[in-house]
Amino acid sequence: MRIKFITEEGLLAAKSNYPTIFKEVIKKKSADLPTLMNDNTIIRDSSIEIEEFSFDMSQDRPTATDVENIRRVYNHMKGLSESQASDERIWVAFTLYQGLDYMRYRWMPENEGDKFDRFFFKNAKHGYSKRPLFRNGVARLWWIGYHTYDAKSANPYELTEFVCRDQDYINNLLDIGFASNATISKAVIGALLDAEKNGVAINRDLVRSISQYVNLLGGIYVLDCLSYDEIYSKIKEKIGF
Repeated sequence: MRIKFITEEGLLAAKSNYPTIFKEVIKKKSADLPTLMNDNTIIRDSSIEIEEFSFDMSQDRPTATDVENIRRVYNHMKGLSESQASDERIWVAFTLYQGLDYMRYRWMPENEGDKFDRFFFKNAKHGYSKRPLFRNGVARLWWIGYHTYDAKSANPYELTEFVCRDQDYINNLLDIGFASNATISKAVIGALLDAEKNGVAINRDLVRSISQYVNLLGGIYVLDCLSYDEIYSKIKEKIGF
């Protein structure tokens, strides 16, 4: 299959008409997006070929499928560049079209003003540019995978499993400033996981304090210039294991 995308004009129109899309497409299921927008070309095929996949919607508790869906999205789409994976048009084609059933399952809005940032990139051109990537309901799956997948590990998604235990872990370790660099993310998460394996109790307070510590380090060092081992060592020393 080819990865689909919504046209730029279609994206703008969809954002402007989100209340109607919520009522007719997401909630009532009375029409799909091209039909509602009266434009059969609003969703198009890109030139990027991937193996077809489906989302896991098998659990009564939707959050329990996050790790498996990260695996599915990232395994099939890991060939995307950071630039391609930052393209809102690709992810909106998923959230409002080919992945809409998953979005209803995982992120069903309660009303037309709810969860806009799960379907689109909210304030994508303002402030921290990476944040919308970890908020959009499908883009987040790819980006969490990108920042946690370790091909060298016996379990490449071990860091993913750790960070997905708690939405607060995702917020503090990925949906923040230093998560613009996957090496930093993996070093920080890897150190936390190893601390736990060495008997340290990991909880929200510790994760938040480590997140704050890394941001403080960013005021002293150019973190992008530090290696995985250098960052890992600093976190290990801070935690004390």
